[in-house]
Amino acid sequence: MALRVGLITSGTRGDVQPLLALSQELKARGHEVAICCPACSVSLVQEHGFEAFSMTYDLMQAIQGPEMQDAIDHGDGARCIQAINEAQQRQIKETGVDSADEVYEFVRKYLPDVLVGHPSFVPLVAVAEAFSLPLINALFMPFLPSRTVQPAWFTTAQLQDADLINKPLEAHKRVWDGYITEPILEHVNSLRARWGLLPYESVAHLHAVYQSTPEANCWSSQIFAEPPDMAQEFPLAKQVGYLFADAPRDYELPSRLVTFLQSGKKPVYVGFGSLCVGDPRIASEKVIRALRKAGQRCIMAGGWAGISPAHLDESKTFDFAALKKLLGIAFGCGTLLGHCETLAVFADEHVFHVEAAPHDQLLPSCCGAVHHGGAGTVAAVARAGIPGAILPVAWDQPWWGEHLETQGVGINLGQMISKVDEDDLASAFTRLAEDQGLAERSAALAAAISKERPGRQCLADFVESCVHLPHPWATQAGARGARVLQPALWDRASPELSKSSDADEGRAATLGGA
Repeated sequence: MALRVGLITSGTRGDVQPLLALSQELKARGHEVAICCPACSVSLVQEHGFEAFSMTYDLMQAIQGPEMQDAIDHGDGARCIQAINEAQQRQIKETGVDSADEVYEFVRKYLPDVLVGHPSFVPLVAVAEAFSLPLINALFMPFLPSRTVQPAWFTTAQLQDADLINKPLEAHKRVWDGYITEPILEHVNSLRARWGLLPYESVAHLHAVYQSTPEANCWSSQIFAEPPDMAQEFPLAKQVGYLFADAPRDYELPSRLVTFLQSGKKPVYVGFGSLCVGDPRIASEKVIRALRKAGQRCIMAGGWAGISPAHLDESKTFDFAALKKLLGIAFGCGTLLGHCETLAVFADEHVFHVEAAPHDQLLPSCCGAVHHGGAGTVAAVARAGIPGAILPVAWDQPWWGEHLETQGVGINLGQMISKVDEDDLASAFTRLAEDQGLAERSAALAAAISKERPGRQCLADFVESCVHLPHPWATQAGARGARVLQPALWDRASPELSKSSDADEGRAATLGGA
């Protein structure tokens, strides 16, 4: 039976591209697909030939806003997360438009049979319940809790500082308590009231709903294996593998880029995806200085960070022109100015700038990648069979940096580009280009990933079966399966709460609302 599938994300390009991969697979099977996403990603969806519904929310504006820039300048990952949340709330106040209402309208107009979305958009479960629709939460990094494996949000040092090194379940609870707070619960309950649903009783109630909803873990078991207790604790969760989208059929790498790739040793890819890096001039200069110290070449992907060798050009960078004028007056241009001009000459020959390019076409021609550690870029680099050097900003990125280094396929620089030492970055460039062991392990990882069944096929299977799976709310096909609502994993682990299973079953019966 052909399905109408509604895909929903409020995230960056790295969250949209995996959904495009799923869309391509579903379309090939005869299903209809539409994607609801922030305005900045609508053109990307349309370029791939799919119907796009735009949210008013401008994620690019939030990421490039002054609060985020200030947090980056201070090298503070926690402030970065806070800055994004504050920018989102400010946009809601300024526009009078809540993305949750727009998603509700998308579902009302598109009339899908099933929803697939990312749980960073917390009201998603309430939208699905309001329309009695089955839902799959698609995750791109480990998020469900485990009794045995630490969460993908803390580095080892952070766990030690918090006295959580041997307390994985407690660490997971801290992540979830930060994910769904009392203000978020109040917001979701205000939406539920408008949509004719009963309120969630507590944060713990909403935790339970999310942990009882079908979930697709969209990463390769070669990069991070499913925790041993996952199947027993979360029978509606499946590890499906990476979701790789095909580039638009008419896309070809620019001829000048191909010439650059073929004109010397393999370059290092440098890009920070859909994140800002603070002042793009300072970041660009730091990258190129480190590159020159290492004697390497690079492809510099501007992205939302705006990094570019053009920032070394006095005609395009006010700060540089002002510096030149100051030095010319004080020192007759001096050695520092000469150093900057020499850097520009080096960049002309050794750096090629692109705004963006499909990773699957570009990365295999590189010797390594310097990036922020976003889950989507981690996947693309692993698939290409090259090592990565991680300059994390926040969220799961510091964990990915540590994890990839532990696996022997990455270099964890441990700081964002605004704070990393130039010599450490130069050393990473050298290792990416010359460390044979790092290269061999990365190639072996890619070979293992290539032998897995494509994740887009596994997830499409999951979508097709989801309509008959039990959910915490009544679905249109709900008569075929019992409704399920188990407590959050840490509550199941509590002797006191485990005695109240009857109360939990009674609470599940109240979820229908309308």
